[in-house]
Amino acid sequence: MVTTTSFGKASFLIMAGLLGVVATTSAQAEVAEVSLARQYGLHYLPLVLMERNNLIEKHAKAAKVDLKVSWKQFSGGASVNEALISGALNIVAGGTGPLVTIWDKTKSNMGVKGFAAISEVPMVLLSRNPAFKSLKDISPKDRIALPAVKTSMQAITLQMAAAKLYGAKEYTKLDSQTVSMAHPGDAREADSQMFISLSAQPKWNGQYTVFGQVISGMDVVRKLAVTDRIVRVTLRPEPAS
Repeated sequence: MVTTTSFGKASFLIMAGLLGVVATTSAQAEVAEVSLARQYGLHYLPLVLMERNNLIEKHAKAAKVDLKVSWKQFSGGASVNEALISGALNIVAGGTGPLVTIWDKTKSNMGVKGFAAISEVPMVLLSRNPAFKSLKDISPKDRIALPAVKTSMQAITLQMAAAKLYGAKEYTKLDSQTVSMAHPGDAREADSQMFISLSAQPKWNGQYTVFGQVISGMDVVRKLAVTDRIVRVTLRPEPAS
């Protein structure tokens, strides 16, 4: 039996940072190539059609602009945001959660903004536990799978729901019970993620490889925020006993 709890609807938008504008007037900068990204799901169908029918190239040609277009596919909002900030992408599509996160992070520098909506879908929380009726029924042993913890639209919506249920200061109350899970069959995403688990995860046995543990500094780990960036991780062999 699967029970559901509705969180309302989620919008998917196209966003971009400050970049050269494809134009035909000398007053505006021209770009020779534009790189775009979409994610998995039916809500990205408009972009699939844009790529399949070469719509960007057709309109660029009509405007007498010689433009190369490249498409990439990602599995979650966190990796999309990182690629956009790094300059690997010019235009991306994602949920409102990642958009709010990257807008707040870049509003004083590169200025990422959303400029078009592409779809709207209902968002629900699914559970195999028949006793689960609402967020109030989640126990400390339960885990909630998301495309990306803290940054995905599901994660942000869950934080909003927690704030409504437990109070604004407790918006991260359920964060420690969320886990990032790559889309099925997407090996590129699955092997590019590293997690620090805050509790035992026996259901991961045989699926993931444990290659180390945090021996000190868990207080820092628990304080990590969306805007923090891990620039270096040092792994040391366990001393011989």
